[in-house]
Amino acid sequence: MVEQFSKLKSLNLSNNHLGDFPLAVCSIPTLSELNVSCNALRSIPAAVGDMNNLQTFLLDGNFLQSLPAELERMHQLSYLGLSFNEFSDIPEVLEKLSAMEKLCMSGNCIEDLSLETLRRMPHIKHIDLRLNAIRRLVSDNSDFLHHVTQLDLRDNKLGSLDATIFNNVEILHCERNQLVTLKISGYLLKALYATSNELVHLDVYPVPNYLTYMDISRNPERMRTTKGWCTRQCNYDWVIRIGPKTV
Repeated sequence: MVEQFSKLKSLNLSNNHLGDFPLAVCSIPTLSELNVSCNALRSIPAAVGDMNNLQTFLLDGNFLQSLPAELERMHQLSYLGLSFNEFSDIPEVLEKLSAMEKLCMSGNCIEDLSLETLRRMPHIKHIDLRLNAIRRLVSDNSDFLHHVTQLDLRDNKLGSLDATIFNNVEILHCERNQLVTLKISGYLLKALYATSNELVHLDVYPVPNYLTYMDISRNPERMRTTKGWCTRQCNYDWVIRIGPKTV
């Protein structure tokens, strides 16, 4: 029946316990927004590639582990919600979706974050990988990822983080990991959130002249910073929260 809605642009089918993807929606050429979140979906059919006008595709809260290659035909797709599924890697097809600027994959099963995959996605500026199981960042070379400006790695299992490869990052979230050491580029850094870790070593270089907010509370009292940037005259009007963990 839905394919008869020749002018339908937005369709919300979330939280309906569908179990299977509703193939009929792929026959609605006018759709620009489709929400099939929280439907216990385990696969997405190749026919979704026929929805050439789709700009927003919400697949959050399902049981997905992969995406069809035909997704690359969605040239107008600018937002793809993949949070709270069962992905163990970033799907390769996302490299073809050049209209997307944000990677939304919080709450999945990623353990090793491949920087090579991110390097092949120069259109992605904002990375949201909260609530995964990331233990390390893996890279075969040291080339910078210039395109990433916001990086969210909250609530993972990182013991150390060298984020200097993201040399243009403006906002970094790494709260509630197990971080002992943290290195980050200060070139364009505006906000740093690193509360509730085990930090004993924080290295920000060069001097973060654009920094306006930093929260490194709930870390050990013995934490120290390097490069002397905390005592330099930087161009900021900011609040620093530094304090030991409380029981």
